[in-house]
Amino acid sequence: MKILLIHPRLERSFFSDIKLPPLGLASIAGVLREAGHDVRIFDGILSGNQIRDIKDRLADDFPEIVGIGATSALAEISLQIAALIKSREPKTAVVMGGVHPTLFPRQMISNPQIDYVVRGEGELSMAELAKALESEREPAGIAGVVYKTKGEIVVNGPRKPVDNLDDLPMPAYDLLPIRRYTSLQIAERPFASMITSRGCPYSCVFCSARLTMGPKYRASLRRERSKRFSGSSGPSASRRSCSRTASSRWISPGLKASAISWGEKGSRSNGPATGGSAV
Repeated sequence: MKILLIHPRLERSFFSDIKLPPLGLASIAGVLREAGHDVRIFDGILSGNQIRDIKDRLADDFPEIVGIGATSALAEISLQIAALIKSREPKTAVVMGGVHPTLFPRQMISNPQIDYVVRGEGELSMAELAKALESEREPAGIAGVVYKTKGEIVVNGPRKPVDNLDDLPMPAYDLLPIRRYTSLQIAERPFASMITSRGCPYSCVFCSARLTMGPKYRASLRRERSKRFSGSSGPSASRRSCSRTASSRWISPGLKASAISWGEKGSRSNGPATGGSAV
């Protein structure tokens, strides 16, 4: 199936100079592509006029499924994008995922322009949902999926977080224009960020990591460190971990072996440099 994944941009933001790649969507894209789907990513953060550019993208090749990632700050613009898609092609399945839909699935699925909500980690749920839609089946029983049928909202059970992150394919970095991303932490370009862990055992009131990815801390450095980022001859790297405190003992030996260190800009021998942890 033709699938377009959209990362919206907040129209007014104090952090407009920070342009980090949407690694969550890239990871979902990697799983969907491995399942045989034709996947594209549109990153609104790199667009001067995201609504116009999405219209142009849809005019060129209309997808059968559109997935939109949304934080709470992006919920409003995400719904606007969903409405745009439905106005152009009502048969296109619109899927909403991310932090906000995970925490407020009924609120999001109640919008007429939203067909499905994926809660929590989206890779496996999205792959199973795409398989069901390809077979023209309802996603009954697919963990992590919320949908509507006969005017009723159906909330399937939660998806168990992926226990071994190395079981997932590499994120589809090649679908992202890596050289266009920037960070306040890293002056060198091109640079790329990578997710090395998920989950958090702590319960900080200001953070959604535990609620969206579970309390079990799961780490993976080997999988992503062993690969080159597409389109980069030697990029700087920013490690994105949900729990730096929990990971420090585990990851320090690996970082030293790769000449990556916490917050030491430009530290490099045989490995990439880092400006520290980007959460």
